[in-house]
Amino acid sequence: MKKKIIAALALLLSLSLLAACGAKPAETEPADTPAETAPAETTPAEPEKPAEPEPAEAYDFTGYYADPDPDAGHSLLILSGEDGYDVTMRIVNAANLSGTAEAAGGTLTATLENENMDKPMTVEITPVEGNGGFLQAVITDSSWAILPTGETFTFAPYVNPAETAAERFSGQWTDETAQRAVLTVVPAGDGLYEILLHWSDGAASFVQWEMTSSYDLDRDALVYEDGARSYVTLHETGPEDVERQWSGSVGAFWLEDGKLCWEDDKEEDNEGIRFERISIYAPDAEYLLDRCLRPIAAGADAAAACDVLRFADAFSVWCCDREELRANLAEAWAGLSESEQKAFAENVEQVSLLIFTAADNWSACEKQFEDAGVREEMQALAASSAARLSWQRLDEAIGEMLLDR
Repeated sequence: MKKKIIAALALLLSLSLLAACGAKPAETEPADTPAETAPAETTPAEPEKPAEPEPAEAYDFTGYYADPDPDAGHSLLILSGEDGYDVTMRIVNAANLSGTAEAAGGTLTATLENENMDKPMTVEITPVEGNGGFLQAVITDSSWAILPTGETFTFAPYVNPAETAAERFSGQWTDETAQRAVLTVVPAGDGLYEILLHWSDGAASFVQWEMTSSYDLDRDALVYEDGARSYVTLHETGPEDVERQWSGSVGAFWLEDGKLCWEDDKEEDNEGIRFERISIYAPDAEYLLDRCLRPIAAGADAAAACDVLRFADAFSVWCCDREELRANLAEAWAGLSESEQKAFAENVEQVSLLIFTAADNWSACEKQFEDAGVREEMQALAASSAARLSWQRLDEAIGEMLLDR
C-alpha cells in the first residue's frame, strides 16, 4: 500500500512540473493527412526594357564642293580639324571666308571671317536630303552687307573632270547626220587615248584619220598633235592600198550636250560635224557559248587564247553593256555540260594569263603562239588597246559569273 501511495505522489509531481514549464503532450495526426506546406513566395518578373536605339552615324562633311552652276564659281572646302572642322568658303565677287565649325544633329555650324569684316558671321551647313552629297550653306548671323543674313548657297561634291574623261570620251561614235563614220576612242594607258576615225567613201574605200591624244583639263578636251589622214582602197584579193594624205595635224575633241565635236588645223571638211555615241550590244549567248566558253573548256593553250581574244575584239566587248554581257554569259554557261563547266573553270585562269602576258611581255610567250600557228595574229591582237580592254571586261564578267555559281 505504501508503495502505491509513493508512486501516485511521484506522478502528480511530474504533471505539476510539466504544467509549470508550459509543455503540452504531443499530438499525433492521422497518417493519411498530408502535411500542410506554406505557398512559395514568387517575385513578379520585371518588365523588359525597350532596346535603346543605336546612335545615328555622324555625317562626314569633309570634302571639296563646288557650285552646281560652273559659271558661278563658288566653292566650299571642309577639312577635319583639331576640334571639329576647318572650313573655307569662297564666294565669287565677295570674299574668301575661313574659320572653324562644329557638328551637332546633322548640322555643321561654322564661324567664318576675313580681314574685311568687323566680326565673324555664322553659317549653318546641312546635307540636302535626297540629293546625294549636296550641301546647303545658310548665313544665319551676319553684320556684313556684302553677305547678309539669310543668303543661301548650294554646293555639290566636286569631281575632277580628268577622273571621268575615260568614261565620257571613250567608246564608239558616228556622225549624227549621214552616219557614215565610225569614230573609236580607246583608253591606251598612261593618260593617252588612241583615236581612229573611218569615214565611208563607197563600198570599197574609206578615209581614215589616226591620232593619239591626251586629256587637257583646261579645255576639258582630248587634244593631239599627231593627226594623220589616209585614203584606203579595199580589194577583193590582195592587200589594201593606203595613200597617206597628210600627217602632223593639231586638233581636239570635246563634248557639247553629249555630242562629240572635232576640230583639226589641216582638215577642211569637218566644220560643224558632231558625233553621237553608238550603243554596242553584248554578244549573245550562242556566240559566247561557241566562241568563248567552249574554246576555253577545250584547252588552256595558246590557240584558245588567240580564239577568245579575237572574239572579244571583234565584238568590241570593251564598250558593250555590262549587265547585258553578264546575263548572256549566264545563259551561255547553262549550255555547257557538267564536264565542260569543270574543264572551263580549270582552264580559264591560264588562258587569261596567256592573253595578258602577250600584251605586256610578248617575247615571254611568243614561242607558244608560234607553235600554235597563230603568232602574227596574236601579236597584232596583243598590241591592240581595244582588244586588251575587250578581254579585260570579258574576263571580269567571267570571274563574277564563276563566283555566283
